[in-house]
Amino acid sequence: DARRGVEEFSKASDEVEKLKARLSQAEAQGRDVGALKEEARARAEELEALRRELEGARAEAKKWGERAAEMETNHGGTCAKLRKAEASMELLQSQLEEAQTEIAGLTAEVEA
Repeated sequence: DARRGVEEFSKASDEVEKLKARLSQAEAQGRDVGALKEEARARAEELEALRRELEGARAEAKKWGERAAEMETNHGGTCAKLRKAEASMELLQSQLEEAQTEIAGLTAEVEA
């Protein structure tokens, strides 16, 4: 009967050791899960910060796009007039050079 008690104690002891091992493994997995949850939380915070930064950048780009369109609308006519004046100036410069060349030729004929 004592032998039977020893066998049962031995089986129970083995069972306890197995349960301790499983408990230790579960605790380790729990720590891993906790660490993963913390990492996921940190990544979610980073993602939210990046989302806010992106929204700010979009708003800034929209503002400057609207400003550029406004400037083009308000000053487009002025720029066109300036380009036309530059073209007229180049034409007048060319005509002046032709006239100077012609005057130089006539002066040479008169002196000759």
